[in-house]
Parts: sequence; C-alpha cells; structure tokens
Amino acid sequence: DEIGRLAAELDALRAQHAQSESNAAALLDRQAERQRLEGERDERRREFDGLRAEIERVRELRRKLQLAEATLKAHQGKFERVDEDREKLGSAKQTIADQNEAARKMDDELQAVDGRRESLAVDEQRLNGDLERVRNVIDQHATELRQARKLKEAQAVYGSVERLHTAIDEAQRLTDQRAERAQQLEAVKIPKAADVSAARKRADQLRELDGQLKNIGLSMAVRLEVTCQGTFEGSGGREELAFEAGAERRFASADQASLELAGIGSIKIRSGAGEVRTLQGERAKLDQEMRETLHGFGVTSVEELEARKAHCDGLQGEITGLDNQIRAVAAEHKTLAGLKQASTKREAELRSLCQEIAMPVEGIAQATLPDIDEFQRKHDAAVSQVRSLEIERDGVITASRSADSLRSVTTNKKTAAEVAGLEAQRVIDSLHRTYGDEQLLEQSYQSARRECAAAEEQVKELKQQLPPPSDDPESRAQRLSVAIQQVEREIQPCHDAMVSLRDRIEQAAALGLYGQIVEKEEAMALATARHAQAERGARATRLLHTLIELRRKAVVATLTGPISDQVERLFSRVTAREGRRPVFNEQLSLTGIVIGNGAERSMRDLSGGAQEQLFLMTRLALAQYLARAERMLFVLDDTLVNTDPRRHERFLAIIEEAAQHLQVVLLSCHPERYRALQGAKIHKLE
Repeated sequence: DEIGRLAAELDALRAQHAQSESNAAALLDRQAERQRLEGERDERRREFDGLRAEIERVRELRRKLQLAEATLKAHQGKFERVDEDREKLGSAKQTIADQNEAARKMDDELQAVDGRRESLAVDEQRLNGDLERVRNVIDQHATELRQARKLKEAQAVYGSVERLHTAIDEAQRLTDQRAERAQQLEAVKIPKAADVSAARKRADQLRELDGQLKNIGLSMAVRLEVTCQGTFEGSGGREELAFEAGAERRFASADQASLELAGIGSIKIRSGAGEVRTLQGERAKLDQEMRETLHGFGVTSVEELEARKAHCDGLQGEITGLDNQIRAVAAEHKTLAGLKQASTKREAELRSLCQEIAMPVEGIAQATLPDIDEFQRKHDAAVSQVRSLEIERDGVITASRSADSLRSVTTNKKTAAEVAGLEAQRVIDSLHRTYGDEQLLEQSYQSARRECAAAEEQVKELKQQLPPPSDDPESRAQRLSVAIQQVEREIQPCHDAMVSLRDRIEQAAALGLYGQIVEKEEAMALATARHAQAERGARATRLLHTLIELRRKAVVATLTGPISDQVERLFSRVTAREGRRPVFNEQLSLTGIVIGNGAERSMRDLSGGAQEQLFLMTRLALAQYLARAERMLFVLDDTLVNTDPRRHERFLAIIEEAAQHLQVVLLSCHPERYRALQGAKIHKLE
C-alpha cells in the first residue's frame, strides 16, 4: 500500500512537472502566433485604405447605368405595345380569311350528314320489324321446350317415387325382423363378459379347493374277499358301487366318509383336521356365490351361462347386421322414417309437375317424351338470329348517333368560326381608330424599334466600363473588413492564453517540483526494499503450508483409498451394478459418489434404499480395515429396511463372509429375514 501511495504521488509530481514544461512551450507558440496575427491585420488595413478611390468611381458608373436601364425599359415597353398591335392586325386579317374558308367546308359536311341520317333511320325501322317477328318465334319454341322438360322431370320423379316405395317395403321387412330379435333379447337377462369370466374363475377355484381337500383329506383302500354291492358317501356326494373279490378300490373325502357293504356292514370315518375345515368353509362360501350368480341368470352351470352369453351375442350381432342393412337400403335417407318422408315429398313434387303440364299422374309413365334436343336447336337458332339482328340494329343506332354528334360538332364549329370572324373584325376596327390606318401603325413600329436599339447600346457601353463581379472594389473592401475583424478576434484569445500560461509557470516554480520529485523517489526506493524482504518471508511461509497440506492429504489418501476400494466392491455386490465409487472427506465421512467416468454427484441423487446400503457397506469396510490385527465386534440393528429381497440375500452372503473376521451381532424384530444365515446363533431378547 505504501509503495502504491508513493508511486501515485510521484506520478502526480512528474505529471505537474511535465505540464509546466508543456506550458512553457505553449507560451512560446502563443507569442509567435500573436506576432503573426498582428502583422496580417496591419497588412489588410493598408490594402483597405487603397480601395476608397476605386469604390467612388464604380458607384458613379452604377448610378448612370441605372438611369440608362430605366430609359431602355420605357422604350422597350413602347416597342412591345406597338409590336403587339402590329401582330394583332395581321392575325385578325388571317383569322377572317381562315374562318370564311372553314364555314364553306362545314356547309358541305352538314349536307352529307343529313343524307346519312335519313338512310340510317330507314334501316333502323326495318331491323326493328325483323326483331319483333323473330322474338315471337323464340317465345313459341321456349314454351314447347319448357313443356318437354317438365314432362322429362315428371317421369324422373315418377321413377324416383317407385324406387322409394320398393326401398320402403324392404326397410319395413328388415325393421320387423329387428323388432323380433330385440324382443327375444329383452326376454332374458344378458350376462356380461365380466360375469362369465367371474363364474369361470369361481369354478376354477372350486376345482382347486376340491383338489386340495382330496390331497389333505381322508383316503382309504378297500379289498374284499367276496363280491358284493356297496354305497360310498363322502364330501363329493353319494355313489353306488360293485366290489369284485380280491379287487382293490380307493376312496377319498375331505373330513368324513361312510362305506356300507351289503350283507357285511358299514364303515364311518371323520377327520378333525383344522385345515380341512378351513378349506371346506372357503368352498362352501365360494359354492354359494356360484349358485347365486348362476341363479341370477336362470342357469345351473357355467357352460349354460356361456351358452346364454353366446346366444345373446348372436342376437345382438343379428340386430347390428339388420341395422346395417336398413341403413344400406335407406342410403342417404338413413332410416325408414327418412324414406317415408322422402317418398311423401317426391309424391307432392310429382303432383305439382302433373298440374303444370296438365296431365294425370297415371299417364306420366306412358307419355311419349318429345325430342328436347330438336326443340333446343330451334330455340338456339332463333336466339342466334335475334342476336345478329340486334347487333346489326345496334350498329345502325350507333352510326345514327355518330351522325347526330358529327352534325352537332360541325354546327358548333361553324358558329365558333363566325364568332371568331366577328371578333377579328372588331380588333381591326379598334386598331384603325387608334393609329388611323395600317401605314401609320408601321411608321410607329419602326420609330419605337430605333429608340429601343439606341438605349440598349448606351446600357451596353456603361456595363463594359464596370469591373467584373470578382474584382468589385466594394466586395473586396467588405471581405477585407471581415478578415480584419476575424484576425482581431483571434488575437484576443491568444493574449488571454499567454496570460494564463505565465500564471501557471510562476505557480509551478513557487512549488519546487524538482525537489519534491527527488524526495519521493528516495522514499519509493526504501519502501520497495522493505516490500521485497517481506514478500520473500511470505513465499517461504506459503511453501511450508503447501508441503504440510500435501503431506496430510497423502496420509488421508493412504487410509481412504483401501476403504473406498472395499466399499465400491461391497456396494457393487449388493446392487449388482459396477462403476459406482464412493468419495470420502478427511474425516472419513461420505460426501458423494462417482458413477462411471462422470463428475462427483451428491448422495441425495441415490434412492433411500441405495443410500442405506452404501452407508452400511462403509461401516463394514471400516470394520474390516480395523479388524486386520484382531477379531472385533460389529453390531447391526434392523438394517436395510428399505432394501428389496434380492439385494437383501446378497447382503446376507457378504455378512457370512465378514463373520470369518468379525463378531457380527444382528438385532432385529424380523428374525425371518436372517434365517438363511449359515451357522448363526439365535437368541430371543424379552
């Protein structure tokens, strides 16, 4: 910090010293600049004084030029008025001649247009008569064509009505069949697939229970020396039998059985086994549920229930098939009601068409359909003829209108020509009143032209005597005045800067900057030497600390390395997954786990069961490491409560191996989990 402070102060003093030297150089530059500006100002003042006589001469020439230009303007105005009147006279005379010739031509054009209009009027009247006649023929053909089309449409509707009646009959037949199948289906209770499945499952359970009862129930073997008849009654029911001499017969029953032999005697057996009674209770309950299920559907066996389900499914399939047939017959009408509605609508349409063509419904099918195409061709030919006549008439009307328009335009042009001729004559009369006649007008024109030319020559001579705009003395004097003012404005800031620089130089000299710089440099050298000595001591201390840390980490790695390897092997055996290495801190506590070649992950990323297994394997690895010299005690209390059975079996195998070097004590309220341990001694704690 001291070195930084001294360096900053030294840089500031050096900067002030450099600034002082820069100010001295700048003062010399300002002095030279001021001398140059004062010399430039004096030179321009001398040039300005030499332009005063030339300015007075140019001003006098400009005054004379203004008077000459005013005289020229007056003569030019007089000449322009006389010249304009001269042009008006010639133009008016030409206009009168042109308008007389145009009026003669327009009279000829009007006669030709009138003749054309009369001819077009005759043609238009003739074409209108032809159009009226052909239109009457078109109306007649249109009526015949309309009647023929109505008859064709009526026959099509008649055929549609017949097809609808046929479809209605077929749909009605299918609908009656569907109603019969639906009535049969409603008469019985329909079992569902779940009901059949449940009944079949109960039957399987009953057979399984019967088999279990036979396996654990009574079993007897009978061999008689004589032939006789007998009756056996057991849990399966009563059975009549014939016994052959020397033949062995075997019988089985659940808990009781009786055998009666004709002419010999009877045998009764009863079993008191609790498991048999339990199975019989389950069978009775299951048999009751089976009977209730079958009774609900009115059957006595699972086979009948399945047959009932198949019968109902068949009826439902027939109903679905009939529905599809009805929809196919109804087509776009979808249902029988839709067919009937469509039939009613088409019949009404047929009656309406019959009224239009004045024909009974019964005669529609036998009516002969005329040639509609022939009617259409005649109608189209007449229409085409009308169009041709209309085009021709429209051409005549257009030509007539064009002739009318041309006559109107020609008449307007003739009127305009007459008006223009009268206007030209008024102009001529006005000029005669002003000048007397054409000769006097010409004399006035020539006199005004000579006066205007003389005035122009005088103006030209005066302009030649004036200097060009680039050498105008007044402009030059104005530019010199502006330049002098600009130089004087530049001199003042230069003077102010010189005064400011002198003040700064004097202030720097009073501070004694050079002595201060030498003093700060000596202090800087002393501080730098002290800092180097302190830095060497600090580096030695840091090196010693680093060596101690490396030594301590090597000692910890020597201890945690074998533990980590052992935990990884044990954990992979329990989980049946390799490549998961635990990470320990300096206090031999688990801090994370590395999976494969990935980065270290937190223990929270493992499931609860995996964490429990990893912590237990760590304890076991530490115990095995500490018990290398002598056998030591290893106590576990209800461990791996969140572990699945397969991993638990692997853990038991590891515990059996660890018991060769450790005295393992397992405390648990679930001893059945540890029955598979070989050579374990079990003690009950009360």
